Amino acid sequence: MAKYCIECGRSLDSDWNVCPDCGTPIYKGTSDDLIKNSMFQTIPYYQQNVPIEQGKRPIEIINEYMWVLYLIAGIMGLLAILAPAGVYQITYFGVVIESWNMWIYGYNVLYDYMGGYLTFWTDMPIPFYLSIATTLIILIIGISIIISALRLRKMETRTSGFILGCGIFLILTALAYITIFHVYTLLYSGNSIWNLLTPGFGLVGQFISGLLIIIGHIIIRKSHY
Repeated sequence: MAKYCIECGRSLDSDWNVCPDCGTPIYKGTSDDLIKNSMFQTIPYYQQNVPIEQGKRPIEIINEYMWVLYLIAGIMGLLAILAPAGVYQITYFGVVIESWNMWIYGYNVLYDYMGGYLTFWTDMPIPFYLSIATTLIILIIGISIIISALRLRKMETRTSGFILGCGIFLILTALAYITIFHVYTLLYSGNSIWNLLTPGFGLVGQFISGLLIIIGHIIIRKSHY
């Protein structure tokens, strides 16, 4: 049966004392000693010419720290709730005269150019309840992503499938918010609210978080092949 150097894997002749490639001494002793302390090993045919130990591929190293990307995505999704979902601005020579921020949970702030502001709640029941519902959903999803990312770091779980589902749900929640508000205001007033407002970071942040998670999942899947 062929013998191979344990360091470089070269095939060895029985009368050699040193591996000619790497200089590793070849231990010669009894069969029991060889089992315990041999400096060469017997390699089955299907394993021949396969390196004994391979370094990690760069993508595998990235995979080990992918939990950081998930953690950032989860935190971003939560912090985005504090940003406006929709913004209306009137500018004059690049200076903001007035802006209307419709917060994702139905809280509004009206600013004027003098520095004053007025706060009020959305007085339409359906948009108000929708805002509350989407906020709770995003809170639950964001917290779940953070917990799952920390578990992935501790290797308590080896799958990112659940996190991927959370990321997709963030995107769907933001899309539902935009769509329902569009349809409701179109039926209620004949004009979509998004013709007046520009989606703010309260919504855009959910798309960014979801895309970060999808990218991370693709990288993890790629590292398994």
